[in-house]
Amino acid sequence: MATTSVWAVNDNLKRVLDYAANKEKTESKDDDLSNVLSYAANADKTDNMSFVSGINLDPAHAYEQMMMVKKQFNKTNQVVAFHGYHSFSPGEVDPVTAHNMTRELMDRWLSNDFQVLLCTHLDQGHIHTHFVINSVSWTTGKRFLNKHSDYRRLRELSDEICKEHGLSIIENPGFKKHYAEVNSERQFKISNRTLIVKDVEYCISISVTWNQFVRNLEKLGYQVKYGKYFAILPPGGKKYYRTDNLSKTEDYSTEAIKERIRLRTSFVREVATEPKRYRLKGSFKNTKKITGIRALYIRHLYELGILPKHKPRKYIHPAVKKDLYKLKQITDELTFMNKKKMSSLEEIDSYKSKLNQVLDELTKNNRSLCNKINRCKDSDIKIELINEHDQLLKRINELRKEVKLCDSICKRNESMKNNLDKIREDKSKEEIQTTKKKWREK
Repeated sequence: MATTSVWAVNDNLKRVLDYAANKEKTESKDDDLSNVLSYAANADKTDNMSFVSGINLDPAHAYEQMMMVKKQFNKTNQVVAFHGYHSFSPGEVDPVTAHNMTRELMDRWLSNDFQVLLCTHLDQGHIHTHFVINSVSWTTGKRFLNKHSDYRRLRELSDEICKEHGLSIIENPGFKKHYAEVNSERQFKISNRTLIVKDVEYCISISVTWNQFVRNLEKLGYQVKYGKYFAILPPGGKKYYRTDNLSKTEDYSTEAIKERIRLRTSFVREVATEPKRYRLKGSFKNTKKITGIRALYIRHLYELGILPKHKPRKYIHPAVKKDLYKLKQITDELTFMNKKKMSSLEEIDSYKSKLNQVLDELTKNNRSLCNKINRCKDSDIKIELINEHDQLLKRINELRKEVKLCDSICKRNESMKNNLDKIREDKSKEEIQTTKKKWREK
C-alpha cells in the first residue's frame, strides 16, 4: 500500500532540493543493495549507494537546471516548485522498487513535460520517496497548477501501479470534507461553503419555526428555492447550494433542520435563565482613542462580524463578505501595525523605506558571505560560515515579510474605504425607506 501527497513551495527552491537530496536520508549502508541498483553500472563502486535520480535533469545540478528553465520562460516568481512524497508501508518494498515505482508514477502523471528530482529516504521505519517538481514545464513553458483533478489523478495512478506490483491499496478513499473546505483550511481561509454553513447554523440558533428560519436566511441576503430539494443562493453568489449537500459530516436536509429547530424550541421553553449583569470598572475618558488606518481595520473587522468577539453574529454586508476569505491576512496586518504602533500610511511608507535600506545592506553581506563560503577550504570554518549564512537568510526573509505586509496594507486601505462607503450608502438608503414607510403609515 502506498500513500502520496503534493504541495506548493513558495519560498526557496534550493532549500527543498537540498532537503530532498540529503545524503543522510538517501544513502544505504547495506552493501548487498549495490548488486541490484539499476544505475550501479554508471556509478562509482562504493559501499554507500545514493537513491537519487532525476527526470529531464542531472540530479547533481538540479537547482541550476530548474532555474535555467524558469529564466528561459521568464517565470522565476510565484510558486517555485511542488514538493511531494510517495510512501510505502514498513517492509512492503525494497528501496529500489520504491524508487522505480515513484519514477513510473511521475512518468505517467507528468507525461515527461516537467523536470523532477527523485530522492528515496531510508532514514525512517518506512521507505518513502520525495519528489520535487519544477513549477515550469521545460517543453512548453506552462506552469503546473496542481489542481484538485491533478491530485486525484496522482492518487489513482499510485493505486494502479501498486496493483501492478501486487501491493494493497486503500479501498474507497475520499475526503470527509468537500475539497473547497480542505483547500481553504490549508491556506487559512474560509471557503464559500463553510461560510454558508455558518450562516445556516446561525439562523437555526435564532429560529423557533421553519418559516422563521427561512425569513432569517432572507434577512442575511440569501435567496431560497423550493423544489425536490431546498436550495439557497448566498449574497452575490452565482449558484444555488442544496442544503442537504452542504456538509459530509452534518445533516442539513429540510427534515433535519426542522427537527433541530423543534428540539431547540422545546429546550428553550423548559430552561430559562436570568441574564448576567456586568459592572464596568474604570472610565472611557482615560482610554486612548484608536485613529487612522488601524481604526479603519477595526471598523472593517466589526462589519465582518469578527469584533467584538462575544457579540452574537450579525448580518454581514456583501461588500465586505468576500474579505472573510482574507481574514488571516487582515488580522496579520492589523497585528503588525499594533506591534509597530503605526496609524497612518505615511508612517508605513517611512518604515518600509528603512526596511529596504536594511535589506540592501543585508543582501550585500549575503553576497559577500556566499563568496567566502565558496572560497573557503577549511571545513570547520566553512560550517561556521554556513550557519552564519542561514541566520542571515532568516533575518532577510523576516524583513521581506514585513515589506510585503506594508505593501498589502497600502493596497487594502483604498478597498476598505470603498467598501465601508458602500455600507454607509446602503444604510442611508435603508433609513430613508424606513422613514418614508413610517410617514405613509401615519
